[in-house]
Amino acid sequence: PMTVVMLVEFRHGIIPVIYNALQASYAFTDQLQPQDWVALMTFDLKPTVVVDFTHDKNSVYAGLRSLQVANYSEADLFDALSDTIDRLDGVKGRKTLVLIASGLNTFSHMHFDQLKKKISQTQNITIFSVNMSWALEEYLDEMGMTGAAQMPLLQGANEMRYFADATGGRYYQPRFQGGFPDVFKDISADVRSQHMLSYVPTNK
Repeated sequence: PMTVVMLVEFRHGIIPVIYNALQASYAFTDQLQPQDWVALMTFDLKPTVVVDFTHDKNSVYAGLRSLQVANYSEADLFDALSDTIDRLDGVKGRKTLVLIASGLNTFSHMHFDQLKKKISQTQNITIFSVNMSWALEEYLDEMGMTGAAQMPLLQGANEMRYFADATGGRYYQPRFQGGFPDVFKDISADVRSQHMLSYVPTNK
């Protein structure tokens, strides 16, 4: 079974990005099995536990449906990721963190170098980063805003890739909603294979 936290960017503004993030969250929830432990967290100015660890997939669906209006427009990604790692440190065994976000970070107190150091010291937590910035890229392209205007997105993509690579996870950047199921099937299969490889029979 998996022990997994979905950490989802949910903030005011950038409606296509947030809509896609929520749709992606539904797609991951679809992959859950009855024995899996899952928690749902969101972040804007601060992280929020929407659904604490549960085996009940319907509770996660209900939590996602409850996300109607965000309170803030900020996306404090680094602070939210740090907080989630702290929460997972108290959970036994191998843990998975599925980060569904645009990669943008606005007013975090924690700097990237500080977060890198924290992640390097983290054990038994694997991060799978799913970048939702493609809808924003398309919008900026349509507005003729290229080059420097898109640098924060490129930086965010590189940082999300680092989170995954540094913890033995994977980085994904789906370009359309139809690709979500394959992404999360891949994550689910990867996590379950890791658990199989680390399993030690008790009857030996």
